[in-house]
Amino acid sequence: MTAKARMRLYLVAIGALVLALLLRPDNDAASGRELAVVQAIERRGVTQQLPSIKARQSAIPIELFAADKPITAPPAPPEAEPIFEPPPPPRPEITILGWMQSGVTPHVFVEWRGENHALRPSQELDGTYRFEGIEQGMAEFTYLSDETLRLYRVGDLGSGD
Repeated sequence: MTAKARMRLYLVAIGALVLALLLRPDNDAASGRELAVVQAIERRGVTQQLPSIKARQSAIPIELFAADKPITAPPAPPEAEPIFEPPPPPRPEITILGWMQSGVTPHVFVEWRGENHALRPSQELDGTYRFEGIEQGMAEFTYLSDETLRLYRVGDLGSGD
């Protein structure tokens, strides 16, 4: 299509639009139904406005926010914690280093709290242990806080252990 033919086509289309505009019917010539439709469409004075946010009613039930209500009953008091009693301290242990028989009296050599001691029967270690004697290769000590007997192996009396 040449530019000249295109230009003629545009002029024919514009002329048809102008002619349709000039030949349109007046409002008096329109029927009552058509007039009502036109008036409904062209009504400019009445516009519907949405209510403000503060005036709107909530569609969400208030029960959903029950957790936000203040608590009226005081909370239950916390349970009392059980009383913890620490276990009794472990007994201090002694280490047997050796023994010897001096006449009829046995002696035992022990390490106690980093110090060496030589004990004969009925002697005490810092008021904690008392040496009772040697019976059948065992040194007998009494733990003084609860009067229990503790036995420590030292060897046979007749042997050179």
